Amino acid sequence: MKKNILAGVACATLLWSVTTGCSEETQLASGSDAGYIALALDFDPSPLTGPRGDRSRATSLEITPDDLTLTLTHASGAIPPKIYTVAEFGSQQRVNTGQYTLEAAYGSADSEGWDSPWYYGSQQLTVKNESSTPVNLPVRLANAMVNVTLSKGFTDYMTDYTVTVTTASGTDYVWASDETRRLYVKPGSVMVSIAFTKPNGKQATAQVDPFTAEARHCYNINIDVEAGSAETLRLTFDDTIAEVKDVEIDITDANLPMLAAAPEILTEGFEAGSVIANVSGSAYDGLLKTTIVARGKIDTAVLNVGSSYLRSKGWPESIDLANPGAAQSLLESYGVKTLGLTGNKSVFAVVDFSGLVSKLLYVDGADNTSSFALTVTDLQGKEKTLDLFSVSVERLVLEILDGSIITDNGKATVLLHYNGGNIADVRLYADNDRGTRDLLTVKSASLNAQSGVYTLEVEGKAITAENPVLVRPETDNVAGEKYTLKVPDLRVVEAATNAFATHVYATLDFMNDELLAQKSDVKFEVSTDGGVTYSEVNTTLESDTYSSSSSRVAGVGTSVYHITGLSASTTYTFRARLGNEKSTTASLTTEEAAQLPDAGFDEWTSEKKGDYQYLWKIADGSVWSTVNDLTISTFGSGSGSGGITGGCAYKATSGTIPANGRSTKSSAHGGGVGTTKSGDGHTQGVANLFSDRQNRGNNAALIRTVGWGSGNSAAAGWAWSLKENAGFNTCNTITPGELFLGSCINYIPNYGYQFTSRPSLVSFYYHYDVVTSGNGDYGYAEVIVYDINDNPIAKAETNLYETGSYKLVEMPLTYDSTAKNASKISVRFVSSSNSAALAKDVKFWHTPGSNNTSGGEYVGSELYIDDIVLNY
Repeated sequence: MKKNILAGVACATLLWSVTTGCSEETQLASGSDAGYIALALDFDPSPLTGPRGDRSRATSLEITPDDLTLTLTHASGAIPPKIYTVAEFGSQQRVNTGQYTLEAAYGSADSEGWDSPWYYGSQQLTVKNESSTPVNLPVRLANAMVNVTLSKGFTDYMTDYTVTVTTASGTDYVWASDETRRLYVKPGSVMVSIAFTKPNGKQATAQVDPFTAEARHCYNINIDVEAGSAETLRLTFDDTIAEVKDVEIDITDANLPMLAAAPEILTEGFEAGSVIANVSGSAYDGLLKTTIVARGKIDTAVLNVGSSYLRSKGWPESIDLANPGAAQSLLESYGVKTLGLTGNKSVFAVVDFSGLVSKLLYVDGADNTSSFALTVTDLQGKEKTLDLFSVSVERLVLEILDGSIITDNGKATVLLHYNGGNIADVRLYADNDRGTRDLLTVKSASLNAQSGVYTLEVEGKAITAENPVLVRPETDNVAGEKYTLKVPDLRVVEAATNAFATHVYATLDFMNDELLAQKSDVKFEVSTDGGVTYSEVNTTLESDTYSSSSSRVAGVGTSVYHITGLSASTTYTFRARLGNEKSTTASLTTEEAAQLPDAGFDEWTSEKKGDYQYLWKIADGSVWSTVNDLTISTFGSGSGSGGITGGCAYKATSGTIPANGRSTKSSAHGGGVGTTKSGDGHTQGVANLFSDRQNRGNNAALIRTVGWGSGNSAAAGWAWSLKENAGFNTCNTITPGELFLGSCINYIPNYGYQFTSRPSLVSFYYHYDVVTSGNGDYGYAEVIVYDINDNPIAKAETNLYETGSYKLVEMPLTYDSTAKNASKISVRFVSSSNSAALAKDVKFWHTPGSNNTSGGEYVGSELYIDDIVLNY
């Protein structure tokens, strides 16, 4: 093999073979599902140039085939891609059969810059079993080269210069006169610009229209200058640049300004085209600044104004900011500041619109959007237009929504809707008995951020308990309507409010007998926007706590009202209304309408304890528990060999198991009743694992009454067939199955799960199977909600009787109006609640076959539970 280093003007293609040169598939030594790849690299590192191109400048880096990296990728993705050096690939590379892509590369698709070539080639191929597949892989330059030559005449004439090549990726590369490195660029648009200083100190920048660089091509650009009276900058392009002709640029002093780029308009503090929302008359804290850069010097800067409001204030549709004339005073009065536009023509200027926004006021019924655009033209007529921004002016809201005098020492609460920004800009004035006004002191202000409503605590001499007082809110720009503050005759006792998820018990104090007599007519209103808008809700008089004959300091009477129809997890402002009389307001947040985890019992886990003994649990980490730890506690090993049966299901089993798909299934074994069935948790039933015992979803809970004990045997299977119930002395212990929220520690149930919502009803579906229909057994369900002190605040219980299919059960929970918040909930199901059904009587039991040595069990009544839902 011949190895060439490509340097100088060498441009020949090199065919480099690492194979035996097979021209067709050749059978090789026998193997299994593998074949060979024989590779021939067709590697040509030279770029292409046209006839006018300087091939001495088209020399690539000294790259050989040994510098390439090979990547072999299987089409299915089942085999990870493998990377080789050419040497590692070897003369014949053995690989699995299949379709592949073979790639050869030096560098990457992102390669760009000085001496940064990217060579690439790829080929698809198919490898057949015990065959050699020849592959001819062309590898070529995949990015492009750009060379700039600065003539001696150019470098000698110019006192300073910078030649910049800008690539498609936006990267600038500066070319020095003595640059010897090769510039590789990504395919795409390339632009050349020349900044220069002439001997007389005049400066300019010339830009050439961009050209398109293609992969594998080398583009040569020669820059020269013709001095003298007709100074000319000449750019000669390689003829591979088809769309660009040779360029001659007049660089006489008179023409230098014409070389400048079009003006630029730069924004600061905003993006061009932005819409800025501002409340009428409110201060604007943002920055709206533009910078103009016009290398050809600014001639005009025309501000185009689209604003019915400004038009009504005398603004023209357009103002030349470079020569505003009489409009200068308008600009200044509306906060528009300019720098560098008037006087001598300048390259740079600044226009600051930040002060304009707060001057734009809301007008009812008008178009309250103002738009602004700027067009800059330089002395050579080059122009730039930019849509700057629009201002959408919102109506200023300044309104007292509610308020009351809360004590007799000059204090009041005011609910103020204000969207103008800084609440400190608002002043409250109260009319006094002298015919003047007092400025009230705002002691505190809290904001409902969602609604823009403030709760203000205010005080002043004009506020007394004896007489109502008129209060007006004002800012520098607007005055709100007056509102009458007084001591309210209806007062919500906020501390006594009892908020459930969808209903509330509210306590209302009456301050006079006249209103107390109308207590049945009270209606409550609620607001979800902090008191801006209210809606009436269902109100029922629940109870009277106090009457006029048993009054307290707060008033002459107190009643409790039941408010319904609310939404869970919602914050409300609420108040009572009786005719034109409104109560004080209060705030509450309803409880979450929370559901119980794993309430469909779809996920289960099991742990094998003995040969046919499994400890079942509801999902990892579930809040549901059972007494399975107790009934499986006598697990052992052995299932008949040598008479040892410690691992059989009738000695230890889980009472509560999944309704479907159980892993306790065993093979039938032995004679006697039930032994032709599998131990699927039911010795009298179908042998197949169940898949349809749920109400909905994938599964349900099956709660069973079971017999267990290390001394148990399968003798009952034959004993009762001879003499009824005679074999039950072989079943040591009988335990109803349980499913409950909580835990079971040391075989003792701990009922309850931390829960802070108070449901009004618990519903679920159940199905109840007994061994002998009508035998009198029934299951049991219980729900208890506890407060933080473990005192029950609501309870419901019911018996669950025999059914042929799933049946819906609804268990209402009733709370007193003073019920404390919930801290815990207990939900509990039991498979047998009739103690008589625990007797050793075959009418209550399925029993294992007499010779069963596998999954046969003592199983009584079975309770299926699914789809528990908490209703609120």
